[in-house]
Amino acid sequence: MALSTGDTLRGEIENLFWSDPPTAIRFRAATTAPLTSYTARQLRGIGLASGRVLRREVVPLDRTAQVAMDKLPYGPSRQQRPDTVLADVLVDGAALLLEVKLNDVRHFLVRREGQPYLELAERRYLRQDDDATRVMDGNTYRGELSQYFNDCPPTKEVVKKAPFNAESIVRVVQSYNIQCSAERKAGKTGQTSEKGRSNILVQIGPVVGIRYNTSRLHPYNQTGQPGPLNDLDLDGQLHGQVGIYFDVVNPGRRPALHTALTYTRFGRRIDIRSLTGVGPDGSLDWRGQLISAQLGLRLLGKGRYQWLGGAGVELNTIYSESVFYSGFRRSLFPYLEAGVRHNRLTLALIGRRYGREELTNFSILEVRPGEYESSYHNYQSRTLSIALSLAYQLTRRDKIETR
Repeated sequence: MALSTGDTLRGEIENLFWSDPPTAIRFRAATTAPLTSYTARQLRGIGLASGRVLRREVVPLDRTAQVAMDKLPYGPSRQQRPDTVLADVLVDGAALLLEVKLNDVRHFLVRREGQPYLELAERRYLRQDDDATRVMDGNTYRGELSQYFNDCPPTKEVVKKAPFNAESIVRVVQSYNIQCSAERKAGKTGQTSEKGRSNILVQIGPVVGIRYNTSRLHPYNQTGQPGPLNDLDLDGQLHGQVGIYFDVVNPGRRPALHTALTYTRFGRRIDIRSLTGVGPDGSLDWRGQLISAQLGLRLLGKGRYQWLGGAGVELNTIYSESVFYSGFRRSLFPYLEAGVRHNRLTLALIGRRYGREELTNFSILEVRPGEYESSYHNYQSRTLSIALSLAYQLTRRDKIETR
């Protein structure tokens, strides 16, 4: 890693991954060394062990170029401005080729001797035709490249058959370097951003936290004297929770596949007073162990502090001696989560609403010689759970070695 001061550093980069040009690099000289953060303005370039090379350059960029359907403008437009970025170096020779990705839009930047940069960018726009709105391709890269290399007929022939991808644009630039440049030799090639990183990142680690359940009994179809369990919360307490998580993340993309397996306890033992004061007192014991398996989708934000949101399905296994009431009945309503991720730590708040259940309670109201008076009371309840969890990533596949 080359600094703007002229110093060269070797070690490890701890950035998770990046799609857009990074604004800062977190660097360690060794695994046990302290972490140091460098802004992009403090860097001249980075060389990764994978073969990927990034260089800080001032280039013309049109940040308004879009391909996402919900962001397309009406009509073609360009708003190119000078910008300083860490760009991938694909070809370093008489003709230089850089690549930058901004908001999932690919930009190629070509510069030959004595000429300014030429920016080529994916872009689409909307056009209104009568009663129909059409999506138009505004990428005129072939015409722009042909004009830029107008004095090199062999390169113009390569342009005619070149699709808009890194390998093809590299062939165009190398054609000029070999056949028309003053040096007449190919430039040094670097790894593309896609080849320079893994297709997926696997993140595994332990999860610890606390969980709060509430399952309040609401009476229904009751007549006569109120039941002894009316509006009673069967839990209403904090319980510890432990587990393990397994996430699959596609670098540069916001969605991540999330799975987790957690263990916690639930419920409590409650003393119940006699309704009349004449019959015997009793107790309600709803306690057990809950093992939950989650499978869902997370959406990750960008930056050092990544906000996340997610939803998914949950499958439960209950170990309890209280067979009269499960409390965690399946529901079509998914679990929901929100949180923040920083470096290896993820703090998340998870909420879950379970299915409605019914419970019938048999109560002895009064005991007389040779007989007793009893009553039945019906209840409905739904368990709501909120968990606060802290996860630590053990895997180190997001570490990038510099050379």
